[in-house]
Amino acid sequence: MAAGMPGQADVPEIDVQQARQYIAEKSSDSAFVLLDVRTPAEVAEAHIAGCVMLDLNGGEFLRQLPRLDPQKDYLLVCRSGNRSGYAAAVMLNLGFRRAVNMQGGMLDWIRAGYDVESGGVESA
Repeated sequence: MAAGMPGQADVPEIDVQQARQYIAEKSSDSAFVLLDVRTPAEVAEAHIAGCVMLDLNGGEFLRQLPRLDPQKDYLLVCRSGNRSGYAAAVMLNLGFRRAVNMQGGMLDWIRAGYDVESGGVESA
């Protein structure tokens, strides 16, 4: 999604190195959610351990958002950082307390040599 989307400039962003540290620090916190907004096929190919999936392009994203707790701390991930940035902007515009975009997405995560898993994950 385009960088000019409403609220895009207000989305906090961190790079993959910061995201890796953030995930390590927050992984045992029940108020933290690592939200992968890619398609089921993309997520099944490679994802970060502990993520939950909510496909931005599958038509479920806006329908499922009301089921998510707006008080939790969300780190959003996609392939390159574009979809997750857009999704974070939508969440913040709808009143979610914290939605952070991982810049560079899974492309940068894999390039950095960080661990990934394959197979299905829980849907949000």
